[in-house]
This record gives sequence, C-alpha cells and structure tokens, in this order.
Amino acid sequence: MAIVDTTAIDIPVPHEKDASFGFRRLPWVDLKQARQIEESAQRVVAREFGAAFVSEIAKGEEGNKEAVLDAMDDAQYRASNFDTFKLLELGIVHWSGETYDGVKVSKKSISQLDAITADWAAQQIVDITRPPTEEETKKA
Repeated sequence: MAIVDTTAIDIPVPHEKDASFGFRRLPWVDLKQARQIEESAQRVVAREFGAAFVSEIAKGEEGNKEAVLDAMDDAQYRASNFDTFKLLELGIVHWSGETYDGVKVSKKSISQLDAITADWAAQQIVDITRPPTEEETKKA
C-alpha cells in the first residue's frame, strides 16, 4: 500500500521573478472529486449542444478508434480535465514572492490569481500527482 506523501514541493513560477508555490500531491479521492466537478460542467455544455451534435462527433471518431483511445490516455492527466479551483484549493500549500508576501493561501486569495498563474499551478499539481508513465518507470 502506498500512502500519498503530502510534503510540499516548491516549484518556481516561471512567469514571475523570484516567486514560487509549494504544492502537495493529491490522493486519488481528491483528484476524483476535481474530475467529477469538471465532468459535470462538461455534461451541461453537451446538453446545450444537443444529442445530435454529440452523435455526429462520435460518428467521426469511429473510423479512428485507436487514435481516439490513445489521445484519451494522453489527455487523462491534463489539468483541463479537472476543476481548476478545486485543484488549487486542495494542492497549494504556500506561496512566496513579491506579490504573495503577507497573503495567506485561502479560497479568496486563490480566486484572485490571474488566469496564467492559475492554469500553470493546476497543471503543476496534476503533474506531481499523476502516476509515472511506463517510460518513466523504466528509467527509474
């Protein structure tokens, strides 16, 4: 059995001088929750497009089923498949840098991040949480 090590991992913010975030790896239940929130939002969008539109998209993918399945595997751990706010809320432990000094990590302060930083941070959380690929396992 492996318990997720939630020790903070400090990562420099590439687009902000001298700023860094401390992230924790998320256990599977947190990832599942963030994914379910996003999937629920996507279902609402699909309903708005209508069943006929979704059916047409599915027909176009039938001829290339292997490529579609491979793409789905690759996309499984993209931050866009998870609710960004939930990832940030669960995964940011601390931050530092000129614009962050004196600002506690909270729901309110997380909601005030700019889009570039929020998207970058969400992907960092997914990247440190996802299981290693076959290639990464072979190299280890």
